[in-house]
Amino acid sequence: MNSPLISIVTAVYNHEKYLDDYFHSIMRQSYKNIELILINDASTDQSLVIIETWLPKLEERFKKMTFISRKENKGLVFNCNEGIEIAEGKYIALFASDDIMMVTNLEEKVNYLEQNLNKAMVCSDVYYGKNFHAKKHSITNPKLFNKTIFQRLIDQGNFIFAPSVVVRKNVLLEVGKYNNKYPMEDYPMWLEISRNYEIGYISKPLIFYRLSENSLSRDVEKFRIMVESHMEILIDMEKKYKCDISKGINSLYTMAAVFFYSNEVKYYQEYRKKINKTNMKIIVIDMLIQLKITAKHLRWVKNRMKI
Repeated sequence: MNSPLISIVTAVYNHEKYLDDYFHSIMRQSYKNIELILINDASTDQSLVIIETWLPKLEERFKKMTFISRKENKGLVFNCNEGIEIAEGKYIALFASDDIMMVTNLEEKVNYLEQNLNKAMVCSDVYYGKNFHAKKHSITNPKLFNKTIFQRLIDQGNFIFAPSVVVRKNVLLEVGKYNNKYPMEDYPMWLEISRNYEIGYISKPLIFYRLSENSLSRDVEKFRIMVESHMEILIDMEKKYKCDISKGINSLYTMAAVFFYSNEVKYYQEYRKKINKTNMKIIVIDMLIQLKITAKHLRWVKNRMKI
C-alpha cells in the first residue's frame, strides 16, 4: 500500500540563524513521501543564500520540491494560502522555518490520520524554548480534545501549537483557508475546523517550537493588539455560530490583566474593570497592589513625621 503524500509548506522571512537546523530536521524525517513547498518572503538577511546552498539536497530528498523567492514581502497568511493551493499532498504541515521536527513527526501524524478517518487534523505536544539544548516540554490535557473542542477553544483560548499540526488539505479548502483579517492566523482556523470536525491529539512532543527573541512578553503594544484581535475573533464567532463567548472573554481579560500587572499597571486597571468574575490570580494581584499602596502611604507618613 502506497503511503499518502504530505506537503510541508514553509514561508521563510529572515531566519538565517535557524535554517540549517530546520533543513536538517525535515531531511531526517522517517516518513519518505514528502513534498516541500518553500517560499522566501523577500528576506533581507542571508536566508536566500542559505536556501540556495540547500536546494540540491532538498530536490534530491523530496518527492517534489517547489521553491518561490519573492522580491516583495507578502506576509505569512498570503504565503500559507498560496502553499495550500500549490500543495499536491493529501495532508499539509504548515511549518515555520525556525522550528524543528523530531524524526518521526510526520510518520506518526500521517499514520494517525490514516487510522482515524473521523479526524480532520492532528496536533501534538511540543518541546519549546529559545534554544533546543535548553528545551522544555509542554504537556497538554488530552481531555481538551473531545467533541466539544470548539467551545473549549472559545473558553480557554488557543492551546494548539500551530507547527505541531498536520491537517487534511480538503478540510483547509472547505473552511476557506487562512483569513488575513486577524493578526492571529491559526486560532480562527482551529475554531472553524473544530466547529465542523473532530481534532486528534498525540500526547508526545514531536516538534521543537522556538520562542521568539522578540517575545510578546517584551512588547506591551503588540500584546494589546493580540488581545484586541482575540476579542474580535470571539465576537465574530458569536455572530456566526451563536455560541456563548462569555467565559472566553472573561478568560481573555484575566490573562491580559495578569500580563499587564507585570508590564503596565495602567492597562491592568483597564482590563481588571472588564472582568466579571474574579479568580485567585486576580485576588492575589489586587492584594499585592493594595499592599504596595499601603507601603507607599506608610513611607509618606514616615517622611512627614521627620519634618
